[in-house]
Order: sequence, then structure tokens, then C-alpha cells
Amino acid sequence: MICKGLKTPIIIEKNQALLWRLPPHHQNFPMVEKDFKKRKAGYNGESTVYYHLSFLKDKKYKIFYDVRLPLFSNYFQIDFLLLTPCYILLIEVKNILGNVTIDPFIKQLTRTYKGVTEGFSDPISQVQRQKLLLQKWFGIHKLKHPPH
Repeated sequence: MICKGLKTPIIIEKNQALLWRLPPHHQNFPMVEKDFKKRKAGYNGESTVYYHLSFLKDKKYKIFYDVRLPLFSNYFQIDFLLLTPCYILLIEVKNILGNVTIDPFIKQLTRTYKGVTEGFSDPISQVQRQKLLLQKWFGIHKLKHPPH
């Protein structure tokens, strides 16, 4: 059961509105366009995952999209949080074109696309960090959570 559904992030709508208004030769156009394409690709990946999760109709599944939780003086964000009576599943979505590899030793995701190789932060480390933060959040709020 979807408790918090998919919604287009407002930053995508803002970027799109700005692109419609900026002339293509404006100095900031390439930066706004790059940010828009990156965020739109991420949202498209999340939409695909959302579609598949939407088939989990049973009430024992609680599905939350784009969870942002306060912890101490900061916040942490989870793309999808799936709660069941037996476990919690954190889903971090990456929608990246090209040949992607994850090196667990240097904790880096590497993408090669059109002959260009780029490094990104490791999504596995990101989810492990989210898990720890969620455990702390549960502890602070005195909520029972499944075993690790």
C-alpha cells in the first residue's frame, strides 16, 4: 500500500520553467539545462521503481516515496522506504546511462559513457549510511525496528 506517493520534485518544475524563459545563448543556460536533465533522469528512474512497487497492494506493505527525516540538527533523505512487519527495505535509485561499475574497495561508482569516464559516490555506502541514520532515528523516537 502506497502511503506517500510519487510527486514531481518542484526543482524540476522550476528548472523547466527557467529553461523556457532563458534564451539558449544565456550564460547560465547550459548549467540549468544540465541540472534539469540530471534531475529529470533521476525522477524517471524513480518513476520506474514506483511503477513496480505499486503492484504491492497488500496492506502489510507500507511504501513511502522521498522520505526526508530530521536527525539532530540535519535531515537525511531516502528515495523509497518499504516497511513490512518483518523488515525495512531502503531503496536508493540511480538512473545512469553507460557502463557502470562499483568498486567496493575505494567506495566509488564509475560510469563510462561515450568514451568519457566519470566517478560518483558509491550508492552502496549511501544506503549503508541511510540505514545507520534510520536506526538512530528509530532509537531517538523509541520505535521498534526489525533486526539488522
